[in-house]
Amino acid sequence: MSVNKAILLGNVTADFEKKTTESWKSVWSVWIALNESWVDKHGVKQEKVEFVNLVVWWKLADTFETYVKKWQKIYVEWKIVTRNWETNEGEKKYRTEVLVNRFEFAGWSKQENQTSQRSSQDDEINVEDLPF
Repeated sequence: MSVNKAILLGNVTADFEKKTTESWKSVWSVWIALNESWVDKHGVKQEKVEFVNLVVWWKLADTFETYVKKWQKIYVEWKIVTRNWETNEGEKKYRTEVLVNRFEFAGWSKQENQTSQRSSQDDEINVEDLPF
C-alpha cells in the first residue's frame, strides 16, 4: 500500500501560465514558495525557500484565474507527479509537480473563504495531457 498526498501552504510567487489541452480544458501552472526558518546548533537563524510548481485543471483552474493573485498565501492539496519529456534538441527533461484538486486562501475565515474549491474532475485528469 502507498499514499500520494501533498498538503502545502505557501505564497504564490508569479503570475500563472495558462494553457488549454487538446480537449479545450483550462490548465494553470504556477509556482509557490514554501518558506522554512530555524535556529542552527550555533544559535544562528537559518532560512530556506523551496519552490514547488502547482498544476490546476479545468473548472478549478478557472476559479484560480479569478481569485488567486501573486504573493497570496494559499493552502493546496492533492498529489505529487513527475513528468518527463524530450526537448527539440533531444535532451530529456523532468519536472516534479503537485496536481491540485483543492485549495483555500490561508488566513481567511470560513465565511470569507467561500471560493475554497474542490475539483470533481479527479478521474478525468491525465498527466499525459499537460500542455506545459
